[in-house]
Amino acid sequence: MLSILIPVHNYNCTALVHTLHQQCEASGMVYEILLGNDASTLFLDELHTLSTLSNIRMVTAKENIGRSKIRNLLADKAAYNTLLFIDCDADASGNPAYIRHYLPYMGKPCCVVGGTQTHPSLDTPETHLNYTYDLLRETQNSQKGHFTTFQFLIDKALFNKVRFDETISSYGFEDSFFGYEIGQYTPILYVQNPLVHTGMRSNQAYLAKIDELCTTLVQLYHSDKQATLLKVSKLARYLHTLYRLRLHGLVARWFKANKNRIVQNLCNPTPNLRNLDLYKLGVACIKV
Repeated sequence: MLSILIPVHNYNCTALVHTLHQQCEASGMVYEILLGNDASTLFLDELHTLSTLSNIRMVTAKENIGRSKIRNLLADKAAYNTLLFIDCDADASGNPAYIRHYLPYMGKPCCVVGGTQTHPSLDTPETHLNYTYDLLRETQNSQKGHFTTFQFLIDKALFNKVRFDETISSYGFEDSFFGYEIGQYTPILYVQNPLVHTGMRSNQAYLAKIDELCTTLVQLYHSDKQATLLKVSKLARYLHTLYRLRLHGLVARWFKANKNRIVQNLCNPTPNLRNLDLYKLGVACIKV
C-alpha cells in the first residue's frame, strides 16, 4: 500500500500525475495520490481536474506554508505506511517501470532515493545555467549518494522520527537537514530509478534562487543549527573558515568588484560551474 505525496505550488503537474496514476492502476496495488496545493494561484483548473481521478485526493493550504510544512502535512494526511515523495516538476513518462521498481522496498523500514535525470530538450539559452548544473552536479550527486528530496520513498514511521524542519521556512537546506537526520537512523539506499527534472528556471531566476539559498545559509549559520549545517554543506564550511579568519569581508569586496564578470559567464552558452561556486561564496560572504 502506497501513498504518493506531491507538493504543488503554481506548477502544472497534470502529465506527471496521469503517468503515476496509470502505472499504479496497472500494478494492481492499493494506493493513493495526495496533491498538496500550497496556496497555488496558477493551474487551478488543472488541479481540479486531477482531483476527479480515482484514488487522488487534494490537500490545500490557504496560504503558502513552504516546502517543509507542506511535506509534513501530506505525510500526516497519508493513509498508508509507505510514502513516496515526488516534486511536482518531475517527469515519469520516460520510466514506464518507475512504480514497479519501488515495489521491493514497500512496507520495509527504509529510505530509498531514486535519482534525478536531465533531458536535452530542456536545454535552452534562457535556462542553460540551471540545465548545466542539473546535468553536471545534481545528476552525478544523486548517483554518488547525495540525498535529495526530488523523489524518495520512505517508511512513514521512519519519516515521523525526523520530519522536515518547519523552522526552515525560506528556500534551501531543509532537504540536507532531513537527509542527515534520516541517516542517523538507517543507511539511505540509492537506486537507479530516476525521474527527469523539468522545472528549469531562467538564468536570472536561478541566480535569484541562489541568493535566497545564501540568505537561508547565513540564517542557519547564526543559529543553533550551525553544527548540523557545517556537516551537510561544503559552502557553509568554506564560509565558516573565512569567517573565523576574518577574511569574509575581503572575499565580499572581491566579489562585488567581479560580480558582473562572473554573472556574464554564468549566463553565456558555456557557463563554468566553478564561477557558480564563487558566486555562492561571494553572496554568502556579503550576507554573513
